[in-house]
Amino acid sequence: MKLYTDFSLKYRPLRDNMQIEWSKFEKQVNENVFGNYHSMPIEVIPGYAINLGKFSCPSKLFFNTEPLWEKDIENKYINMTTLMNQIKKKLDHKIEDQYGNAVPNKSSSHFLLHLTVADVLENDKYLNEDIINEQMIMDCMIRIGQTAGKKGNIYADTVFPFVVLTIKDYLKFRRTTKNMIEINDENLSRSYQYKIITELVASGMEYDKITNEVLFEPSKLKIPHMIQLESSEIDFNDLKKRVQELYITSQTSSSNNNTQTCLNIEIKDFIEFGYKMDADDLLPIWTQ
Repeated sequence: MKLYTDFSLKYRPLRDNMQIEWSKFEKQVNENVFGNYHSMPIEVIPGYAINLGKFSCPSKLFFNTEPLWEKDIENKYINMTTLMNQIKKKLDHKIEDQYGNAVPNKSSSHFLLHLTVADVLENDKYLNEDIINEQMIMDCMIRIGQTAGKKGNIYADTVFPFVVLTIKDYLKFRRTTKNMIEINDENLSRSYQYKIITELVASGMEYDKITNEVLFEPSKLKIPHMIQLESSEIDFNDLKKRVQELYITSQTSSSNNNTQTCLNIEIKDFIEFGYKMDADDLLPIWTQ
């Protein structure tokens, strides 16, 4: 099994003695693999604020609801590159302090949530959908599972409910806001500076492309809304069961598909250590 192989290469005692006490091995895995993630005590995340299609994301001007700009630039023209560098430095510091790293990695408590959800829902299959369904959730969970924990903690109890709530947030967000993606220039659309420009323009600020300056008027900005787990009335356990059932059904029907089979093997490698049940009976949702 892949997890065992990777783990044994790193820890010699497992190589020296193949007579493994699985309870002891499970404890070591929990301590040395899953225990490496930064802790995140809060149960709230930012909602979407910048509509760029599959590159949509939360605000770059706030950390949650905390403004990131300096007071001395308010109501003045400021160079966008200067503003971007100022904002990015503070935002990266805040994210690193709370989640363990500015960019999701194998020890950070946050993962590729907003990017994954937007990317999945911008697929042709869901472009005209406004209501969340089990298929959407399953596709997002599988995509997140493919990161195998290397791009953030996908094993936390809050993963499944936050995926569900983020899907709901994105469906409403793209219905009520203008998509400002540059269709013929994906590199520009995914750039940090363009995301800030988009957020400022969508708020009604004046941006001069020639001088690359913006009249920064914070009074025009809206404080970002936050996605709160505790306030949700969704029965996540019931929803999770329905998604699991859908996955099991789809897994059976696609058993002859080589691509899907490879994905299933990767999923099973993790599940067998995450739960005391057969991998075939469980959807790759690590939130039990």
